[in-house]
Amino acid sequence: MMRQIDRELSDTIALDRVFDLTLDWALRYTLAQSASLSLYNDETDEMRFVADLGYNVDLEQTQVVRATDGGIALRVARSGHAEAIPDVATDNDYIAVSSAIRSHMSVPVMREDRVIAVISIEHRRLNAFTDDHLSFVAKLAARAGVAIDNARLYSEAVREREKLSHIVSEIADIVIVIGNDDRVVVINQSGIAALHLPAETMLIGRPYTEVLENTAVMPVIQQARTSRQIMVAEIDLHSDRTYYAELATQPEIGLIIVMHDITPLKQTDELKRELVATVSHDLKQPLSVMNGYLELLQMQQRLDTRGDNFVRMIARSIEHMRHLIDDVLDLAKIESGIELETQAVVVNQLINDCVDAVKPLADSKLMKLEVDVASSLPELAGDPNRLQQIFSNLVGNAVKYTPAQGKVWVSVERLDRNLRFMVKDNGMGISPEDQAHIFDRFYRVRRPETENIEGTGLGLAIVKKLIEAHKGQIGLESSLGEGTTFYVTLPIYGV
Repeated sequence: MMRQIDRELSDTIALDRVFDLTLDWALRYTLAQSASLSLYNDETDEMRFVADLGYNVDLEQTQVVRATDGGIALRVARSGHAEAIPDVATDNDYIAVSSAIRSHMSVPVMREDRVIAVISIEHRRLNAFTDDHLSFVAKLAARAGVAIDNARLYSEAVREREKLSHIVSEIADIVIVIGNDDRVVVINQSGIAALHLPAETMLIGRPYTEVLENTAVMPVIQQARTSRQIMVAEIDLHSDRTYYAELATQPEIGLIIVMHDITPLKQTDELKRELVATVSHDLKQPLSVMNGYLELLQMQQRLDTRGDNFVRMIARSIEHMRHLIDDVLDLAKIESGIELETQAVVVNQLINDCVDAVKPLADSKLMKLEVDVASSLPELAGDPNRLQQIFSNLVGNAVKYTPAQGKVWVSVERLDRNLRFMVKDNGMGISPEDQAHIFDRFYRVRRPETENIEGTGLGLAIVKKLIEAHKGQIGLESSLGEGTTFYVTLPIYGV
């Protein structure tokens, strides 16, 4: 009989079915008239009656009757010991659901030394339950405890999965999960709509190669499954939408794909580039007119010393504005995704050209420029014009922000597959607060020593963007009054 009970309880993971089977077997063996099963919460000390058999009233009515007190069942749940009551009339805790009941038996259902439920059986005859009945129901309760726990865990898992499925289905982002068996586990409504796929019921469980065939997502997925690393990519769908996709492999789940619609951001970025280009062009034209009339003024009018000084200040401001416009345009071009003309670059020649460009300024300040670049260094991988822009800016800044008779060093060394460049000066240095923002656009160090030094605040922002475009890195070390050292790491050509 116990083997049959084990088989029946093992065949189901539905809680209601487990309750009904348990009570049915209890009634069959004891020949009692009615039985009920209640779940017990030991944290709140509350009983909840969830199933009954053999009563003339329905479960809702019995729950109302037992709502004020758990009766004998609650007492058994608290003690953890089974009880057989020969005559219910002698027990003050007994709650009558039917006036015909004479004897009662309650047995705790245990799980890991904890009472999780109570089985209660009632008979119309006095002293109807024997020790054999009690032993059988105790064995039945032990098996029911495992079945109830498993069914409850399964029900909770189903509820959580349904909750998660509902949340995922309402997310605006595309969510796709591909299992380790290459079959689709999850795909939400946003993904179905964006990829023009059939209903979800026709997709779950099918191979992803069939579901996502001929979609723009497929090449990226295949690449991610090969690399087994977190991947990010921009994907253009046929609905004229651009998505930012992140693909990550979880060993216990499979491949998780989340795609966010960045079309509005791309459109805004395009508008920004157009605005910058238009405004910059429109600003350059009046600057050229101003500069032309300034030159005519100098040709047509003889000015005194004070007038000449005013003209020089105007000319310098015009030149500064022109540099600012050029830098804004250049930064916008770089941020929009610059295409580098990568080739092998000779390091010695690159550094010497950059140093020669700033040497007149260094000589005017009686500064020393030292270059330590070994002739045996391998060639650098990069765009020659952009690399010259990077190092001319760094060396130029070192000369600009170092007082007269100071010193600037430029050196290069090999680090595995990269070359590390060092531009060092013994100038005024940069405070920790300024270092945190030194690569921000339009940020300039504001100190008395820098007031007369011209700049747009875009140079280092452009340098950082260009270095990152070359798959390199930039960092610095500095202390106030002790100078600054910029470190640039860039890849070697052909490695």
